[in-house]
Amino acid sequence: MKTKISLTHYQIKELLELSESSGDPESTDDLYIIVVEDDSAHSGPGLYAQFQEVPEEGFMFIGADAEDQERGNSICDAKIESGEVKEI
Repeated sequence: MKTKISLTHYQIKELLELSESSGDPESTDDLYIIVVEDDSAHSGPGLYAQFQEVPEEGFMFIGADAEDQERGNSICDAKIESGEVKEI
């Protein structure tokens, strides 16, 4: 079974920035885990990425565009305020 994940230019750019900030940009061994989550995720439904070497940092929401990123950030802020999720 094949799993397809569609990425926008914005998401590719965000993933590139994440990779450059999480390790050695010259390394070809750095691995990222990418998952698609539903409403129960800390920033709502969408794409999330995690640097495999540092799982304790958790998954980062990667919005489809700047507006979607802001929506995810707002959901996360509300869940932190309500105590539904903890801030890392």
